[in-house]
Amino acid sequence: MSHSSHDGAISVVVTLDGQVRDLQLADTVSTRPAAQLARDILECIHDAQALFDLGPATR
Repeated sequence: MSHSSHDGAISVVVTLDGQVRDLQLADTVSTRPAAQLARDILECIHDAQALFDLGPATR
C-alpha cells in the first residue's frame, strides 16, 4: 500500500504486515528542519499502515 504526504514530497510503500518497503523524498524536503522532516516521514508511514486497519467492509 502506498501513501503520499499532503504536499506529495514524501511517498512511502508498506507491505501487508506494515513494514516499510520503499521511501521516496522529493528534493524540496531538504529545506525542512530535520525534526519536522522526521515527523512528516513518520506521519506518512503511520498513515499508510493505518490503511490496512480498515475492515474488509470499508475497503
